[in-house]
Amino acid sequence: MKILSLFSLFCLLASCSPTVEDNPGNRETPGEDPIFRVETPGLYDSLFLSGLKASGGAQRYRLKDSFLILNETDTVLFSSVIPLGKVKFYAQKRGKEEITVRVERVNYSTIMYVYSRYSGDSLLAGEKGFASVHPAFYLGGESDEDPETGEMFPVDVFYEEEGEKACAATLRIGGPGLKLSLICKDGKTEELPFLQEKK
Repeated sequence: MKILSLFSLFCLLASCSPTVEDNPGNRETPGEDPIFRVETPGLYDSLFLSGLKASGGAQRYRLKDSFLILNETDTVLFSSVIPLGKVKFYAQKRGKEEITVRVERVNYSTIMYVYSRYSGDSLLAGEKGFASVHPAFYLGGESDEDPETGEMFPVDVFYEEEGEKACAATLRIGGPGLKLSLICKDGKTEELPFLQEKK
């Protein structure tokens, strides 16, 4: 009888003890991915998010505003060279031609650009589109050399996905300004020198 009472008491205590599963702090929200969590949806491009999830550089990813938190221990900031919602203009004259690039930050991962090359009032060339940071940008930054001083400086690089357009752009922003490269499906490439920011 004593053994049966002890056994009943043990079962009662075991059923009342909280387990890891019973702790509300350990539960995930239904439908939430515990490995990849976006706390501020709408602030990142969907293609960027897909690439980030597949990048394999961390076991856990959490995005909140301008922060990318890896494994809940390391935090990386998205570039602020062009603040969210702001526009910057870059320009340079080459002889009779003027090159301009308008860049707007549409979300933390993506910019919209408009490139134009004029001779007087005549538009000689132009491109526009959206470009995003590389999904594995958190693994390390890039740098370029100032053509005048020879000094190295960090740049933020935005890539345009190849799609139906004739050309895809790469924009390198930092140091003295902006550098634009266009790679076209017909095999032609155009690489502009650094354009100075117009204040």
